[in-house]
Amino acid sequence: MKREWLQMKVRVISLFILFTILFFSLAPFQNFTINILNENSEAIKKFVGENFVEKLKNWDYYILSQWFGKNFGQFIPILAIIIAFPLFSREYENETITFLLSRQNRKTIFLQKTLLSIFVLLILITYFSYLPSIYSLITSKELSILTVSKFYIHSLIGSFFWFSIALVFTTYFTDL
Repeated sequence: MKREWLQMKVRVISLFILFTILFFSLAPFQNFTINILNENSEAIKKFVGENFVEKLKNWDYYILSQWFGKNFGQFIPILAIIIAFPLFSREYENETITFLLSRQNRKTIFLQKTLLSIFVLLILITYFSYLPSIYSLITSKELSILTVSKFYIHSLIGSFFWFSIALVFTTYFTDL
């Protein structure tokens, strides 16, 4: 398990930095976004609707639509695939699978790698789902924790779905 954590460390740190930068390039700029959309109000009304800019002035709507809907929400499948795909394929690339299989049985290897990946995915999804709530507390903006929790559950289900698909795909082609 320790070896798997060390191999996954670079991916986790990279994803953590990338998504944190993504969030902080979005959250503080609510007023800037609204000002830009107000300057192009005719085009916005034509393509998005009459009261879209008014809805974005509400912090709840802004975070839920921009973070969960457009940014983090769209990257959840990619996040799950990045965590799941290299689990077994790297063992074949580095030709260490025979060494692993000579030391432990297949079920133990599979469970260790899978459980660690699920744990890492759970931590990442939890942190980035509740990051808007933490930011809202610090900046004294109101955000519905119930709605954030609903999106968190939705994100968990989606990430575990894509994780399982990637895991089945990689184990099928690596013959583990």
